[in-house]
Amino acid sequence: MNGMKMKKCSGKTHSVVQLFLILWMTSLIHIAVGDVFPCSGSNMTVPVTKVCDGFYNCDNYEDESTCRYSATYLPDGESHLILLLPDSTKIRLYNATLLRTNATSGFRVRFYHLLLFNHDDEVLIGTGNDPSDIQSVITTITGDTYDNRDDIYVLDTNEMWVAVIGGRQNSRILIMGISVTAIDLLNFFPCSGSNMSVSVSVVCDGSYDCDNYKDESICNYSATYLPEGESHFISVPYIRFLRNLSTYSGIIRLYNATLLQTNATKGFRVGFQDLELGRDNDELLIGTGNDPSDSQSVITTFHGYSPYLPDDIYVDTNEMWFAVIGGRQDSHIRMGISVTAIDLLNLYPCPGSNMSVSVTLVCDGFYNCDNYKDESSCNYSATYLEEGESHFISFSRTTAVRLYNASILQTNASNGFRVVFQYDDGDHDFGVQIGTGYDPSDIQSVIKTIDRDIYHSPDDVYVDSDVMWLAVIGGTRYSKLEMNVTIISIDLSTLFACTSSNMSVSPTVICDGHYQCDHYEDESACNFSSAYLEEDESYFINKTYFPTSRLYNATLLQTNAMLGFRVVFRDWYNNHGDKVQIGTGNDPSDLQSVIANFYGSRDDGGAFHLYSNEMWFAVIGSKAYTRPRTTTIDVEFISINLPARWRMG
Repeated sequence: MNGMKMKKCSGKTHSVVQLFLILWMTSLIHIAVGDVFPCSGSNMTVPVTKVCDGFYNCDNYEDESTCRYSATYLPDGESHLILLLPDSTKIRLYNATLLRTNATSGFRVRFYHLLLFNHDDEVLIGTGNDPSDIQSVITTITGDTYDNRDDIYVLDTNEMWVAVIGGRQNSRILIMGISVTAIDLLNFFPCSGSNMSVSVSVVCDGSYDCDNYKDESICNYSATYLPEGESHFISVPYIRFLRNLSTYSGIIRLYNATLLQTNATKGFRVGFQDLELGRDNDELLIGTGNDPSDSQSVITTFHGYSPYLPDDIYVDTNEMWFAVIGGRQDSHIRMGISVTAIDLLNLYPCPGSNMSVSVTLVCDGFYNCDNYKDESSCNYSATYLEEGESHFISFSRTTAVRLYNASILQTNASNGFRVVFQYDDGDHDFGVQIGTGYDPSDIQSVIKTIDRDIYHSPDDVYVDSDVMWLAVIGGTRYSKLEMNVTIISIDLSTLFACTSSNMSVSPTVICDGHYQCDHYEDESACNFSSAYLEEDESYFINKTYFPTSRLYNATLLQTNAMLGFRVVFRDWYNNHGDKVQIGTGNDPSDLQSVIANFYGSRDDGGAFHLYSNEMWFAVIGSKAYTRPRTTTIDVEFISINLPARWRMG
């Protein structure tokens, strides 16, 4: 009986086990077949765990675009800002936003700095509430986009969506923001002279949307009145303009207009202290009258970058306007402009030029005539120098544009002048003119012009006249000048003639350790004493970090008639243009005796053998650089008994 009970129990247990087995197999089949998402537009499936996770797996994004996104409702005039990470590199990103407004409104979509770096990065914009509906797409922005787009208007619908999609293999998306604003479709501003219209909400907001600026240029700007002699300053700091998000100080598509007015008998002088239009489609317009939208009133247009500041502009009317216009996609603008009301009947005509400048600018230390005549013609007083006396001119990091500084020097009838540049560093169109006589405006009197981009101290200039002038002239844009000049009254009859150079130098600079002659004659011919070395005796030259500008340092060595020298370079670093000369004999000025020239650096312990019982070694600095130069030299000279095969004859 117990056995029969056990048998029945065993049968029931077997049936239960079979049931659990069937249910388990069914669940496996369900997992294998039912828990995957079929991509409707392609022959593939993805696990349901990957659906609606913000990263697409289907080729056509169906695992993300079909998700139930909630819509954001915007009343008329309200905006929604779509923000991503400032620099997203997530591949297969899918970010969708749905927006809705009332039945009589539509949308304006504005982009704040949009960069899609890879070709399969995308932004899709569509109507309705279903991003998976390909037929609803109205705009596709594909990769390799590095600009800010024109505004997009989504019309005749009160529902729309925006999808940002990352590339499959590589993706880099930089979107500072996409602003979507609900607008009244019945209230648009027609851009006159163009076939486009824009929302009235963007008219006169300081950022143009019409392609001809009419939504900004027609605005009612108030004019600033200037009495005669009074100035108005227009300044734009150096900023890269982006669309006007709260985190940025500027905007692309900038439109900034200024109106100025003076009395009926006056006009204006426009002076440019700074002007940089860094992109080709940045503009500055200047016009007459009080209507910036009147294209016929434009008298001057500046486009894009120029290395020079413009000359002053004179406006012969009592009303004028300025318009600063930023580029559509990118904009770099820096500006400093002074506008002064002036009497147009009281101008200074620039001699030798077809221009005139305000009399208030003459002899103010800054030239306005293109030939400097408003400054060079001024009555400068002369400084008298006795023989041997010096006059010092110094500029320390001067950056004033259009600078004009003239000095006139006079000495007795039998003397002249030596002009010494201890330090001279300038750029752009900075220059120095040196002339004879009292009149810097006399171009025929110029004997020396030192032009821009100077990175060295020029050679001394000798003026064979008892009266001379020196003018320092700043550039018309960004002028940087650092200069120390000494002018010395000297007896020209005592000059030292450089035998191999077509020049003469003051006897006071001969044998001072710094050459002035082009071929070093004022130093190499000096009476150098020789150091005598016994066999195996050494002589060392060891100098660390010493200045080399125009340096001339010669060493003479001597040993007995049967010996020679071994030159060992232990450490040697020369600046560009510095060199070392090695020669035989005892006369460094004898160019025929030179057997080797070394440039650059050498720290390999290399050796040089010389079969002669007399030799010389000269360290010669470059004159090409004016900032303190440094060189390291560690050289050993050893008197040795050279075998015959080393003999150089």
